[in-house]
Amino acid sequence: MRKRAIDCLCGVAAAWEMLVDVPFPEKLRGLCRGRRPSGLGIAAGFVLVGLLAGIILALAGWILNLSRVNRYAASGIFALAAVAVCNGKDSFRGLKLLVSALSGLFSGRTWRDSLTGASADDGSFDKTGGCIAALTVLGAELFSFALLFGGGASLWSVAVLTGGCTAQMFFAALPGANGSPYLALLPADRRKMWILPALVTLWMILRFPVAGIASSVIAGGLCAFIHRDFTLTKTPIAPDAITLAGKLAELVLLLCGLLFIL
Repeated sequence: MRKRAIDCLCGVAAAWEMLVDVPFPEKLRGLCRGRRPSGLGIAAGFVLVGLLAGIILALAGWILNLSRVNRYAASGIFALAAVAVCNGKDSFRGLKLLVSALSGLFSGRTWRDSLTGASADDGSFDKTGGCIAALTVLGAELFSFALLFGGGASLWSVAVLTGGCTAQMFFAALPGANGSPYLALLPADRRKMWILPALVTLWMILRFPVAGIASSVIAGGLCAFIHRDFTLTKTPIAPDAITLAGKLAELVLLLCGLLFIL
């Protein structure tokens, strides 16, 4: 049992290094020294990192609900915390990539070229249009999380963050520029990597039936479409495209929460 727990921790640590810019706790990292997690363990780690972040936010919402803080102030505090977690975990790189991709779309690129050609360092974020786009996205996120909290649905943050990390897991398993995926999985493990996301999805469906089913269909359909397109065209996946996919998944799931919960 202890060995399995440490193997799971090592998978989480490896996924954390790929997803989060904040260093993994050194004491926990010491337990993983000399151990090499499997591809399946890292895939599960992706999902667990998002699940942990979502649960922490949901707990914060629950505590705010129990507190005597003014309802509107509590909504603002929860929204600020949620946006800070969503964007701070990768130092706003996902947001910068989204602005870059939007800039590419508006300049006439195809959606695939915009997705794969997005860069956090191309200067799009520093232009007036980029700043307006970034502020619009941040404002929409703040407003959405505040509404979810006000509607008693702060638990939906679990779906948002877990879904974003699951999308990154999915894209990391696609071939990269050198022909090999960043997340190496044995053929037998490619189906097993969906067990944990399926369990989280089932939990969300039991709590939010309509939103859970709708978001699964919409997000799953988009992932399947992009996967098919990238596979047919043999388009390599860059690390920035993986981060951008996670950001887009978070926004889609956040929108689903507003449409089907409130």
